[in-house]
Amino acid sequence: MRSPGQELQQTQHRTPEPELTQQNMPENMLNQTPQNTPQQTPEQNTPDESSLVSSNDVWKVGTMHTDGRLRVEVIEKLLEPSCKCSHKIIIIMYERLEPTGFTWKEVSKDTKQFYYEEFKKWFVRRQPDNIIYEGWSKNAAIRYKDLRGSASSRTHSSRLAEEWDRDPNSAEIFEYMHTKMHDKKTFINKKSAEISEKLNALRAERCQPTDGSSVPQLVHENRLFYDAVGARNKRNRIYGLGSTHDIFYGPSSSTVSHFSDSQPNTEEFEKLENELQKMEERLKEMDEMKQRMGEMESLLARVLNSHN
Repeated sequence: MRSPGQELQQTQHRTPEPELTQQNMPENMLNQTPQNTPQQTPEQNTPDESSLVSSNDVWKVGTMHTDGRLRVEVIEKLLEPSCKCSHKIIIIMYERLEPTGFTWKEVSKDTKQFYYEEFKKWFVRRQPDNIIYEGWSKNAAIRYKDLRGSASSRTHSSRLAEEWDRDPNSAEIFEYMHTKMHDKKTFINKKSAEISEKLNALRAERCQPTDGSSVPQLVHENRLFYDAVGARNKRNRIYGLGSTHDIFYGPSSSTVSHFSDSQPNTEEFEKLENELQKMEERLKEMDEMKQRMGEMESLLARVLNSHN
């Protein structure tokens, strides 16, 4: 039996155990992950990193993720939630608009990539990137069309009004916006060209003089363009005018289109036509007077010659 003194002496001479560090830790322990240490997953990334989340994430389209980003998904080839995605896409597009990119097809690849990369910073997904991009691209094409039409139509309208010192009509704005280099001849797509052809045909038809008159009839260009387009579309808007359609035809919420007073109404047309007819009659009378004066001069000349 050891005495207390012997046990104390043995304890004092015991060699201390070395501290367990990463350098002297056995290899089998290095490969183990402590049960109480959570592993970092992609959903913990910051907005400018990977947008793909793990399969164990509690998923609900349209809700916000733990890092503040929006959960999105392509459903039936459409990016959802559509409204929230559209709002963000438009905000991003305002950061970079191409001067010559009037349609989505004309937007450069670099600009499209910029739009998508900026959008990726604000959403998380669980689908492959190519599926998300396809849904995003369809949404972006629609948003860009609305954005360019709305932004440029009013700008062009104001610019033309200042240049011409008068307000342009709907047909003039359409031709200016839908032709390359604004030449009013080279239209940017087939539909615009077809509308222009119909517009010219209607104008030629309605300008024909009425019976008994050689004076061409005046036409209401806004009404003419409305008839050429074929009324409002499914969104209750007039094709080709962007946000200026409400200036000429009333707000899109209206079920009945009206025509702006920037051009003469029916009564004014009749007054102008009557004045033109009166002027034409006066010109005829003047021609008759000239003819009579010529005859009188000839008669006077013959009389003078006979006396000589």
